[in-house]
Amino acid sequence: MLRAVLVTASLALATGPVAAAGAATPDRAACKGGTVARISGKSTCLAKGRACASSKQKEYKKHGYACSHGRLKKVKQEF
Repeated sequence: MLRAVLVTASLALATGPVAAAGAATPDRAACKGGTVARISGKSTCLAKGRACASSKQKEYKKHGYACSHGRLKKVKQEF
């Protein structure tokens, strides 16, 4: 009985992080009308109208977005 529990627990630990990592990363198909970008070390979908944090304004600007009143808006990029 104890052996069955240990085997089941080790299998759950071995497969759990792989499934969670794949589900948390947005791909280009899921990010319609937006841009997939790394914000604060996490892969995120940036699109007009999505929620944002004003503390990450500098990172959003690199990708052509600005955070205004808690929502993203597309801005012209200056070169």
